Amino acid sequence: GATIARCIRKFEPGGGSKRHSHDVGFHLIYVLRGWLRTEFEGLGEMVMKQGDCIAYQGEIPQEHIEYSEDYEVMQITMPADYRTDFIEA
Repeated sequence: GATIARCIRKFEPGGGSKRHSHDVGFHLIYVLRGWLRTEFEGLGEMVMKQGDCIAYQGEIPQEHIEYSEDYEVMQITMPADYRTDFIEA
């Protein structure tokens, strides 16, 4: 339960994921296919494409705005089980 790696495809049909944060010590997102338009507090909005990677520690508010039809990422987190808190606009 210390670490988990998983492949993730679409969050919800036709859209992204609302503003949220994860209760993690470490979180890595690596884009395997397609692209993702996302925003991380303190970094701003960015488009991540196949081969792009971002890693961070701690709870950082983020919003995944949209993604391509073939979107797929590998996500590694520590710990394996964590809480996701959605943030009201």
